[in-house]
Amino acid sequence: MKILITRPEPEATALCQAIEALGHEGVCLPLLEIQFLDWTCPDAWNEIEGVIFVSKNAVRGFGARASLQEKLLFAVGPGTAALLQDQGFSVIYPKHAGGSEALLKLPSLQTLPLKRVAVVKGNAGRVEIEAHLRARGLQVETLCVYQVRRAVLNVAQQRLFKRSYDLVIVTSLDALRYACELGLSPHQVVSILSPNMLKYALAQGLMRFFHLTLGSNEEILSKIKDMV
Repeated sequence: MKILITRPEPEATALCQAIEALGHEGVCLPLLEIQFLDWTCPDAWNEIEGVIFVSKNAVRGFGARASLQEKLLFAVGPGTAALLQDQGFSVIYPKHAGGSEALLKLPSLQTLPLKRVAVVKGNAGRVEIEAHLRARGLQVETLCVYQVRRAVLNVAQQRLFKRSYDLVIVTSLDALRYACELGLSPHQVVSILSPNMLKYALAQGLMRFFHLTLGSNEEILSKIKDMV
């Protein structure tokens, strides 16, 4: 199979190499670039009871700038949670993909008597999390630890979207929007990770989907093996 991989680094190269190790042709073309930012921990950090990480890059960008001890930690999905668990933390998270909606439906996030939380995120997206929490009367601190930018593609790279692939790997709504603007054919099989991605894909006329529940490289590789 010929597979186009659009997810950001470092996952893109790792996935491409693993796909080629299976005997397929991988075309690596990250559509989004991640830049970690210099950020300041809020003065009221000790008063924050819960910390919500909206992505793996939120965990990477947070680093060790502030202590997470004695705080309830939430993650948007299993992949993000795994990075925190690797550091020895307990994490509350939805067991399947579903983005912000799945996170906000967690019983523990709805019923725990939290008063002040921090949302660790990038420069765009996930605004519904903060709006939902504020609507519930919580005080919300927003920590922007990275920014996402569209990769600047040269003419040759842009032409790659005019070619035919057996599968196109896209793992975020922002990347899917960019891919469609670049001319992604509605006849391509495209990976879908969340209800918002599916809604947008259908509105753009996409018809063939490769459904993911976690969005990890491991899951993608497992499903590719099942296709052949």
